[in-house]
Amino acid sequence: MKVEVYGGNHSPWVQAVLLALHDKQFDHELRPLPPFETFRKWGIFMPVVSVNGAPWEKESSDVLVTLGYPPIASQDLQAA
Repeated sequence: MKVEVYGGNHSPWVQAVLLALHDKQFDHELRPLPPFETFRKWGIFMPVVSVNGAPWEKESSDVLVTLGYPPIASQDLQAA
C-alpha cells in the first residue's frame, strides 16, 4: 500500500492518520505542501490522503476507515 499524506504534523487529525499508518506499518510519504488539485478544490485543508493513487480524501475519519479502522461514532466525532 502506498499512501501520500499532506498536512502539518502539528494537527491532531494529521497525527491520528500518521499514528494509524505507523500502527498498520504502511509506508507513506508526508508532503509539506498540498497537492495542486486539492488546493484548488478545498484550499489549505489537512490532512488530505491518497491511498494507492486513488483520489485524495479530506475527511480524517473516512481515511482511518480506508486504513482498516472501524468507523468513529458520530457522537464521538462531535465531542472531538
